[in-house]
Amino acid sequence: MNEDETRAWYDVPEHADYMCGLLARAHPGWHVKRLGPDRTFRSVPVWCARHQSWPASHPSLIDENAGLLNRSMTMVDEGAVGAA
Repeated sequence: MNEDETRAWYDVPEHADYMCGLLARAHPGWHVKRLGPDRTFRSVPVWCARHQSWPASHPSLIDENAGLLNRSMTMVDEGAVGAA
């Protein structure tokens, strides 16, 4: 699948919900959702992840690619990057 086909696949709410659940199960303590362009300043949908321990002032992890978001979440979980 090319990038447009992948994006369109996740435009189906059930597919996006499944990926959010998959990421949340892989990373306990995280909340994951997919935000459409109508809810961001970007022209494409993005995946958004927040750790439950973060204060409201802490920015979420955001990426257009769920795989790259997964990698970022893993790096925070492992302490490879700072979460503060």
